[in-house]
Parts: sequence; structure tokens; C-alpha cells
Amino acid sequence: TSWFRDLAHFKVLTDGILAEAAPSRLRIWSAAASTGQEAYTAAISLQDAMQAGRISRLMSYDILGTDISTAAVREAEGATYCGVAAGRGLSEAQKDKYFRSRDGCIELLPQYREGVRFRTFNLLKPFEGLGQFDVVFCRNVLIYFSQQRKRDIVSRIAKVLAPGGHLFLGSTESMSGHEDLFEMRSIAGGLVYRLRG
Repeated sequence: TSWFRDLAHFKVLTDGILAEAAPSRLRIWSAAASTGQEAYTAAISLQDAMQAGRISRLMSYDILGTDISTAAVREAEGATYCGVAAGRGLSEAQKDKYFRSRDGCIELLPQYREGVRFRTFNLLKPFEGLGQFDVVFCRNVLIYFSQQRKRDIVSRIAKVLAPGGHLFLGSTESMSGHEDLFEMRSIAGGLVYRLRG
């Protein structure tokens, strides 16, 4: 639930994957979105990279954030965060740039909410109906599953990734035992896993 958590991942996304592939359209799944910080951080990173000319301003994107908690999804949809924890990971400059103050809380500016949507979803359920993605963030959640269930989830993520798609795991997680599905890449100063062809 921290903003810009594992910042290198977002640099890999914009300065590595997207600079390399230059897609005209991008679909991202934040598979354990909690209250939305990860999905919105991706949107902020994309917007910043577009404005800086590091990726095409003509690229369209769609970000889906899912979480098992209905309350968390509702908070994510509101994009308004209150309390000390609300700004975790944000500098004062970032708060000023990406948010507006609202009744003692911070509200994400509308331009960073465009193209981002949320829904309640259980990772143990079938993934059919979610569509296909170019990038999946599944960070800091697989550690809570047994090895067998982790294998099942990673296998099903592989099936919803587009050819050559990328998967981000948490910094303490590894792809050990899944090398048949993904290859690890070191790109733009960080690590990501690419779907094997």
C-alpha cells in the first residue's frame, strides 16, 4: 500500500519494456491492488514518461487493479487517501504534483485516474474474463500461498499474458520453480520476468 514501492520496477516498465517495444496500446494488471497505490503509481509513471518524451504520447493504456477486499477496491476507486499512511512513499513535491488536498486528505488528480479501473477478484478463481495483458504486477502476495497454489497462480498468469509479456514480482519473491514459463531479465536497472515464447 506504499506509493512508488520498489521504484525500480516502474523504471523498468517505462525505460526498459516500453522504450524497447514502443507499443501503441498497453494493458496492465495490478493483481493484488489493495487500495490502488500500485495501479495509480503505474499510471503516474506512464504519464510522466509520456510528458518527458521517453515513451510515445500516442500510446493508450488500460490498467486493471483487482483485490479480494471489497472495501479496499472501494477506497481505490475513490482515489482519496487520509491519515499518516496515506502518503507513505510520497515526497512533498510528489504530493503537490500528483494530488490535491481535500478535507485533510489527498486526492489523486483526475489525469492520473484516467485509464485505471478496479474490481473485486480472488486470485484463486479462474482468470477467464479478465482479458489479455502485456504486463502483470503480482507483487508481495504470492508469499501468502502454498507452493502448489503459487505454481497454479503463476501458470494462469502466463496464460493471460500476451506473447513476450512481462511479470513483476515483489523484491523478496522469486520465480524459482517456474523457469519453464518465464525468463528473468535485467533491464533499466531492475528485474522483471518475461514470458517464454
